Amino acid sequence: MTLVPTIESNGRGEGSYQFEIFSNSNGNTSSNVQGGDFQKDDPGRLALSRSTISVSPNGWSARLTVYGPNGEKLCVVSVP
Repeated sequence: MTLVPTIESNGRGEGSYQFEIFSNSNGNTSSNVQGGDFQKDDPGRLALSRSTISVSPNGWSARLTVYGPNGEKLCVVSVP
C-alpha cells in the first residue's frame, strides 16, 4: 500500500509538514516520520512525500500535520 500525504489550495503557499506512519504487525509497533519544507506555486494538489507500507489494512495509522511559514499549525489529519 502506498501512502501519499497531499495538500490542496486555491493558490500559492509555503510552510512545512510532518508525516507520521505507525504500523502494527504481529504485536510489534514501528513508526516512520518524514517532514520538511514545501512551496506551492499553483492552485491544486501537491504531493509532499510517498511511503510504501506492507502491513494488513487494519495494522497502520498515519497523521499529517501542516504548518504555515511562521510555524503556526494549520491542520492535522489522521487516518484511519
